[in-house]
Amino acid sequence: MIGIVFLSLAVIGLFVAIGGLIFSLRSKTSGDGATGCIVVGGIMFVLFGLFFLTRNFTTVDAGEVKVQVMFGKVLDTVLTEGFSSKSPFASTDTYNVQLRETSMDIKDGNYLQALTADKLAVKIDATIWWKIVKTDVKMIRREISSNEDDIDEMITFPAIRSAVRDAAVFYTFEEITSVKGRTELTQKIDDILIRLTKDKGVVIDAVLIRNVVPEDQRVTNAIGMKLEQQQQLQAKEYELLKSGKDAEIRIQNAKGIAEAQHIIDKTLTPEYLKYEEIKMMKTLGHSPSNTFVFYEKAPTGQKSVGDKMVNVGRF
Repeated sequence: MIGIVFLSLAVIGLFVAIGGLIFSLRSKTSGDGATGCIVVGGIMFVLFGLFFLTRNFTTVDAGEVKVQVMFGKVLDTVLTEGFSSKSPFASTDTYNVQLRETSMDIKDGNYLQALTADKLAVKIDATIWWKIVKTDVKMIRREISSNEDDIDEMITFPAIRSAVRDAAVFYTFEEITSVKGRTELTQKIDDILIRLTKDKGVVIDAVLIRNVVPEDQRVTNAIGMKLEQQQQLQAKEYELLKSGKDAEIRIQNAKGIAEAQHIIDKTLTPEYLKYEEIKMMKTLGHSPSNTFVFYEKAPTGQKSVGDKMVNVGRF
């Protein structure tokens, strides 16, 4: 629009300057009117020249592209980052092609709603990373919007809401809240988003499901009680399993002791016991407080009033 205005002023100024020059030549005198026309026309033409120079160049920031529109038509040349020349009569619309984040948060009231396979209404916190496809900006300008902020409302948000609803119906609430189920749900949402946003000028980089809660608080309380009961049951099962293992260990220890005693009973001989007795006395003999008394048994078959004391002494 600005280009058209300046072009019109340049044309008018040119005609005014030419008219003043012709009038001056015909009258053969340089009148004030003719001189004024020439001056005004020249000034208007100079202004047009300055406008032409300033509008012929533009700067594009990193991560942005500019689409040129001249006289209502989108030009084929897209301006990329850096210093670029352009048509002086073309306006430009800027699009950010960097990775951006779209978040939905239950605390802010901006969350996703869905119905699970077990007919439970849930609220979902999610974050989606996405960006505008650089090669599609001309299509976006022609068919969607000249304002990049409109892409959120027109493309990204509706696609995300639809994808979450379509994916959640395949999983129960318990599955969604598990690590495995959440991973599968995220992958299914991502697949649906790719299909919904195809040829729409955006690409989905990642879908992050942060939190899933029932819409009805009573359901949340019931689920909490159920989880607590499950944890208590698991604790009891663990104690039961531990008691059983402890009992098995005691049984195995008792069997080991009994078997050892049985082996000892079968292998002990009088000579071995005598050998152990001598070793023990030899060890105890190093203590000054020990005294040993030895008796000699009467020969077998002979009567004796008592055993005969052989020796009393210390080692």
